[in-house]
Amino acid sequence: MIRMNVDDLDETVAFLEAHGFHKARHEAANETIDTGSSRINIMVSESGFILSVSQHIKDRD
Repeated sequence: MIRMNVDDLDETVAFLEAHGFHKARHEAANETIDTGSSRINIMVSESGFILSVSQHIKDRD
């Protein structure tokens, strides 16, 4: 599994889905996980390559 930190999780998930990735099919991992300080999606390629994509929530004050 490769971990990837991004600035915009929704944009990254859409980009990966357009390039053949899909969200993990396991019930516990197929939705966006929101911890309050970060948001995470597990993405899987057609060949089974796994990415953990996360966006850390930043205070914009």
